[in-house]
Amino acid sequence: AKAAIHLEGSYDNTQPTAQLEWKNGQGQAFAQGGFRLVNNQIIIPQTGLYFVYSQASFRVSCNDGDEEGAGKRLTPLSHRIWRYSDSIGSRASLMSAVRSACQNTAQEDNYGVGQGWYNAIYLGAVFQLKGGD
Repeated sequence: AKAAIHLEGSYDNTQPTAQLEWKNGQGQAFAQGGFRLVNNQIIIPQTGLYFVYSQASFRVSCNDGDEEGAGKRLTPLSHRIWRYSDSIGSRASLMSAVRSACQNTAQEDNYGVGQGWYNAIYLGAVFQLKGGD
């Protein structure tokens, strides 16, 4: 089998110190060919080229009736993939994206009051990674 890993994340925003937790073996998540998930980090099985991808899906309410509704259209949402390697000695950003969470017009906001809007950020590229990264 080819080396591959696909994880699903869960996030509990009711916890004050919540962070994304990666899940393996649940839903569509799996790991094969030497990939491991250790302490919420993927361990690369061997040096080579890897297609790294991530999708962050989110739902936001862009208009809740307060006076700052227009400012919410400018709320940034960032999405970043980090790499840690002993050869580097620290973590480094592999790829990132930033977008405004609310991108709809005032008319669309009125249509979607109370429902929120669904959107996603997708990142994907090929990288040379080392075994153990």
